[in-house]
Amino acid sequence: MIKIEKFRHIAIIANNYQKMVDFYSKAIGLKIVREFKIDSEDFRKGVGLPRAAAMLR
Repeated sequence: MIKIEKFRHIAIIANNYQKMVDFYSKAIGLKIVREFKIDSEDFRKGVGLPRAAAMLR
């Protein structure tokens, strides 16, 4: 069995970002540490999703 001691980041794709944040903060108790938005053509090309944007919390 693998024991996870820490992780650096995760990626979750969602159509409704705010609903996802609300769910994970209530269900798991995650808290916002810092936040910034990535919304550029280079980012969309990099992740391979034509309408992609990221809010990192």
